[in-house]
Amino acid sequence: MGKNTTIKRQIDDYTFGVFSIFWRNVLPVDPVVTFTLFGIDRDTIEGWEQNSRHIPRERLRDLVRIAVEGGARAVVLDVALDGDDRGNGQLYDYLKSLQDPAGTPVFLIHNPYLDEPVQKGSAGGCRMVRNTMFGNLDAESPQIHWATTNVSGNSRFLTARYLTQYERICTAMEPRITPSLFLAMNALIGPDGKPPEPSPAAALAELNSKLAEAVGRNPPADSYCSDDPSKTITLGNGRQIVLDQSPCRTENWIRFTLPWILEPGEQAASYRSGNAPVIDRQIVHGGMLRAKPLPKLYQNRIVVIGAVHQDSGDVRITPFGWMPGTMIIINAIHSQINLPDLKPIGKTGVFIIELGISLMASIGAVFLHSLQRRAGIIDVTIIMICCVLVPGVAVYIWGAGLWIDVSAPAIAAFLHHKLLHAVLHRFRGHGGGDGGGHIKDPPPPDMEPIAVPRPDKAKISTTQS
Repeated sequence: MGKNTTIKRQIDDYTFGVFSIFWRNVLPVDPVVTFTLFGIDRDTIEGWEQNSRHIPRERLRDLVRIAVEGGARAVVLDVALDGDDRGNGQLYDYLKSLQDPAGTPVFLIHNPYLDEPVQKGSAGGCRMVRNTMFGNLDAESPQIHWATTNVSGNSRFLTARYLTQYERICTAMEPRITPSLFLAMNALIGPDGKPPEPSPAAALAELNSKLAEAVGRNPPADSYCSDDPSKTITLGNGRQIVLDQSPCRTENWIRFTLPWILEPGEQAASYRSGNAPVIDRQIVHGGMLRAKPLPKLYQNRIVVIGAVHQDSGDVRITPFGWMPGTMIIINAIHSQINLPDLKPIGKTGVFIIELGISLMASIGAVFLHSLQRRAGIIDVTIIMICCVLVPGVAVYIWGAGLWIDVSAPAIAAFLHHKLLHAVLHRFRGHGGGDGGGHIKDPPPPDMEPIAVPRPDKAKISTTQS
C-alpha cells in the first residue's frame, strides 16, 4: 500500500478522471444488473401543484409500488424521510404492508447530520440521525432495510470519489452498525448475478449479523490510509468483503462511467447489441403514476427513486461534472457489481513504471548531452534526473522499498551509459553513409615532399677567377 500523501491523492484523482473519460458509456462486459431511474425534477414538482419543495409522500408510495409490482431486483428510496410531511402515514402503511421475505427489498437511506459532532460513548463513535416514525420500520417489515450512501471526497469542492462501507448510526434507540447500500448490494447480488438463497431478507440479515460481529465496538475507520490488517467477512453468495474504509483502497473508489447528461449525439451505455440500456432514465410525470406496471417490467433492475435537479441539495461534482445523488448511487453500484475488480499495482508493476520513467529520463539525457554548447548544468541535470529526482519521487508516491526505488534508476543509468548513447548516435545520421557510430576526424591534408638535391648531381665550379 502506498503512502497517503497529497501528491498521491492528486495522482489518484487524475488517474480515475482519465479512467472515467476512457470508459465513458463503455461496458467491458455485459452487466450483471441494470438500473431504472425514477427522476423527480422541477417540472415534476410543479406539475403536482404544491408549494413545498419536498416530494409528496403519497407520490413516493406510488413510485415504490410501481417498482415492487414490476418485479424490480431492489428499490432505493433516495429521499430524506426525516420530516413531518403530510402523507407520511400513507407511505408508512404501504411499506409496512410489504411482508414477503422473498419479495423486492426496499432500501431507506439514513441521512446523518453533517453539522453534528460524532457522538462518543461506550459503543464507540456514531453519527446522529433524526428519530422518525420510519426509524424502526425494518423490524416490522422483512422487505424494508436501512442503509447509508455516504460518499466521501474533497469536501471543499463537494467532489464524490470513494465509498464508505458502513456507519455507526445513533438515534433515540441503541447505536447500531448500518451497512452502506453498496455493501448491501454485494450481499443481494452474487458474482453470477443470481438472486440470494433462501431470500433477500435472509441474505441481508446475514450481512448485518456478520458486519456487527466483525466491527464489534471498534469505531469505523477514519479517512486515512492504515497498514493495519483488515477484517474479512464471507457472505453466503461467496463474496468476500474486506472491511477497510481507507481511501487508499482502490476497491472503495467509484469508477464513474455512466454520465448524467449526454453530449449531443452521444449514445447511452447499452448491451445486447445496443437494444437494452444500462440506465432507463424516466422523469416522473402524472401519466406514469396512473399506469399499471407490467409484472416483469423492471425485472433484474435496481430502481432508484429521487430528485435529479440542481436545487435539490443532493448534488456532487464528479469527473463528468455535476451529478445528482441518484446517479452517483447508480455509478457506485455499477462500479461495485458490474465492472471488473481493480487490482493494486504490485512491486513488480511499480518497478516497471519506475524503470520506464528512468529510461525516458536517460533518453532525454542523451539529447541534452549532445547539445552544441556544453555546460556543467547539463551534467548536473542528468545526474539529478536519473539518480535523485526519479527515486525520490518514487519513494514519496509509492513507497515501494529502497531496493526498487534505487535499482530501477540504476539499471536505466547503466543502459544509458552502455547502450542507449551508442544506439541513438548511430541512427541520428551523424555517421555519414558508412553507418559508423561516431564522427571520424578528417585525415590531415597531404603534404608535398620537399625536394632535396642529390650530392652527386650538384654542379661544382672549379674555375678560379
